[in-house]
Amino acid sequence: MTNDAAVNEEIDDVELVLRMMEHDEEALSIVIRRYSGKTIGGLRNKFGTTACEETLNDAIDHAALMVWTKAGEFDDSQGTLGGFFYTCALNKVYDTLRAGRKPESIEIVSLEALGRDITAQEDAQEEPLTPEREKLYKDLHESIQGLPDMQRRIIETDLMAGCNADNDYLADSLRTTKNSIFVSRSKAREKIRQEMRKRGHFK
Repeated sequence: MTNDAAVNEEIDDVELVLRMMEHDEEALSIVIRRYSGKTIGGLRNKFGTTACEETLNDAIDHAALMVWTKAGEFDDSQGTLGGFFYTCALNKVYDTLRAGRKPESIEIVSLEALGRDITAQEDAQEEPLTPEREKLYKDLHESIQGLPDMQRRIIETDLMAGCNADNDYLADSLRTTKNSIFVSRSKAREKIRQEMRKRGHFK
């Protein structure tokens, strides 16, 4: 174990929460490293084949975002930060299973698949899109354009890559940190989901 890793192991939950409340992204990184592996292992044991890996990974992303955005609501007298992380992930899996659909991170026709679809359509110069598909593309484009600059650039790069673009590349390109990319991507996808639902999609 490196010196930095050893120091991180000694940081307690309360200090991590206080640091996240001050927007310390390294604190979030420590939380993710410390609790995501244990959480996804617990979810696999609990759900077995009922929940696919896609659903579980989406739940981990959701838990990390909740811990970051709701750090001020954490009460150590009610449990541990690891417990809070696990509960957020668990509830997300339940929500997905109850809804009877794929995890919301790929619900928007899958941003990645949609990006490949658009590219293929342009390259092949096929016949015009159906009105429904054209409206879907138009609404998605407008939803993405309405994002804050960093979030928009991350999503556009993801679309071009056909998957989540490399976080190291994005962090270097946008002059920020990998944790910031993670949080910004999660927020962007949530905003897109909300906007697309307002426009009548994915009800």
